[in-house]
This record gives sequence, C-alpha cells and structure tokens, in this order.
Amino acid sequence: MGRYDRQLLVFGDEGQERIWKAKVGIVGCGGLGTNVSTALGVAGVGHFVIMDSDVPEDTNLNRQYVFCRHVDSREESRPKAELLAEWILGLNPKADVEYHVSRFGEDTWSVFDDCDILVDCLDSIEGRMVLNRYAVEKGKPLVHGGVHAFIGEITVIIPGRTPCLKCMMGDIPEPERPLPSIGSVVTTIGSMEATEVLKLILDRSSRTEGTFLSIDFEDWRVTPVHFKRDPGCPVCRRFGLS
Repeated sequence: MGRYDRQLLVFGDEGQERIWKAKVGIVGCGGLGTNVSTALGVAGVGHFVIMDSDVPEDTNLNRQYVFCRHVDSREESRPKAELLAEWILGLNPKADVEYHVSRFGEDTWSVFDDCDILVDCLDSIEGRMVLNRYAVEKGKPLVHGGVHAFIGEITVIIPGRTPCLKCMMGDIPEPERPLPSIGSVVTTIGSMEATEVLKLILDRSSRTEGTFLSIDFEDWRVTPVHFKRDPGCPVCRRFGLS
C-alpha cells in the first residue's frame, strides 16, 4: 500500500504526478501558512517556496501548532520560515522547499517567479494588496484566505479571467491589532485554501473563482459575493486588464 493510494482513487496517477511537479508559493508562515503547507505537504506537492520575516511567540500557538515545541523549549528564536521548511520536509522528505526570511514586497517578490500558484496567508491588507499586484502582473493564480474570530473568507483569483483582490476589497482599512483568531477556524480556512490549490493544479473548476466566499462559523451562514472586474481598479488598469 502507498501513502497516496486513497488520493489516487480521486486523482489517478497522472493527477498525482501533476501534484508532485507543481511549485506552490506560500506567502506567510503563520496560522494559515502552516495549515496550507501541512495539507499540501501530505498531499504530495513536490516544490514549495515560502516566505515570512517573523519568529514564533506564545500568542501564535493556539493556531500555529508547528512551532509549539520550539517556543516551549526556550531555544533561541528561529524564523518561522526556517522551522516550517523543516516541518514540510518531515512530512515529505523528498520535497524541495525553498524558504526566505523576509517580508514580502516588490524587493523580494521575484523569488516566487517560478511558482505555478500563489497562496495568500498574510495578515495585513497592505501585504495582501502587494501580493495581489504581483499575481496580476505575473499572471499567476492567487488563492486568498483570511480569518477574523468566527469569520473566514476565501476566494480564487485568475488574472485576466476574474476580478482581482483589489476589485473585491477596495480600500478597506487595516484591521485592529491584535487580530482575534480561533485555531479551528484558521485550520479550516487553511485546509480550504489547500484544496483550492489542488484543484488549480488539476485544472478543476471552482465556484470560488471570482467569488468572495464568507463563512460565519458561529451560525454556519455562508455568503457568496459575486464580483465583476472594477473598470476603475488601478491594478487591473495598470496591467491592461480592465
């Protein structure tokens, strides 16, 4: 019996091979990033590029389980990106994992140029908008996820085919700090992001493409918001997509 036998019933040998050959860029190694990386690592994704500038701390541990042992051991702090790379290799030793201890921005985004798909696991609006600009400029699919207490959100952006994140979110303000975060909600949204990545790798259509899906996990209210490209969007106009 092989580790992917149950997946092969769904994806087949060709699909599993495509998963192995895919290169996924994960921007942010916090709660969403650790869960996305875990799900994709055990699914057999063979190539990762991950980025985060932070080190783990106690307040992360209700949702960033990857770092529990390292924080509690009182070792000298090591970067999240480095620790998450080790975690992925522990799940899938044959994977190729490239990590960067940096903040995502125009001066660092080129490390993702070879990635097939980008995953937004950031926790700031500013960072998300920079990632959105990069995805649109390079024509790379972007899976966005976010969490605020019991509310989770997810969407998939296909440059040239769907509205971009700026079209959907406009000029909303940065959230107040600290962000309220429930580990189980973060895990669920992270798993949903990973599922969307797998569907993109396998060219399977998704109802979240161009649709902003909001989920209230307190009363299980699911609200899909359908967007059209904003003709005044500065990102889409800049790259000739409006």
